[in-house]
Amino acid sequence: MKNLLKILTILCAFGISLTSCTYETLPKPEGVSGDVSWQTDVLPIFTNNCSVTGCHVSGAINPDLSAANAYNSLVYSGYVDVDNPELSSIYVKVNTGSMKNYASDTQKAYILAWIEQGALDN
Repeated sequence: MKNLLKILTILCAFGISLTSCTYETLPKPEGVSGDVSWQTDVLPIFTNNCSVTGCHVSGAINPDLSAANAYNSLVYSGYVDVDNPELSSIYVKVNTGSMKNYASDTQKAYILAWIEQGALDN
C-alpha cells in the first residue's frame, strides 16, 4: 500500500508538471494574397527596420540584414524553415521579445507569406 501511494504521488506530480508547460502561440497574420517578392516586399522590411548602423549589418549583430547580404544570411544560416514557416527563427524573432516592435503586423504577414511560398530570391 505504501509503494502504491508513492507511485500515485509520483504520477500526480509528473502529470501536474506536464500541464504547467506553456508555449507562446504566434498569431497567423491575415491579409497577404498573391505572390510575395523578396526584392519588393520583404527585403525593404529588413533594410528599413533592421539594417541600421550598429544593428543587423555586416560585422555587427547576426543575421546581417543589409541589402547585399540579407537573403543569404537568412536562408543559408538557418533563420528560415520552409517546412515549418511559423517556426522559422526570423519569423519568431519579429513576433517575440525585443524585436517584435520592429515590424508591423502587415510586414510580419509578408515575411511569413514569403517563407510559406518557399523563401524565393525573387
